[in-house]
Amino acid sequence: MHTVVSWDISEGPKRAEIHDRLEAVLQPYPWVRPLTTFYIIKTTAYEREIIYAGLAAVVKQYPDRVGYVVSPAMAGSYAGKLPQSIWNRINQITA
Repeated sequence: MHTVVSWDISEGPKRAEIHDRLEAVLQPYPWVRPLTTFYIIKTTAYEREIIYAGLAAVVKQYPDRVGYVVSPAMAGSYAGKLPQSIWNRINQITA
């Protein structure tokens, strides 16, 4: 199973720090970032809830600066146009 996470951080102070704090929530899990703000994370449904709570805790500190989306934990494959090396990593995460 895997979960997709995406976020946008508005321009302003500490933008890189906010990004790093959000990405740190994902660090315990295998993940790939095939697009600038699109993460595919290998998770269980329980781990998805942990990730959601971690992201929410960060975003709560910057309520007017960050928007984010967390998909359900799901199975399935992706299609699109990306470099082959990214597809190899996506396939590892979603297998």
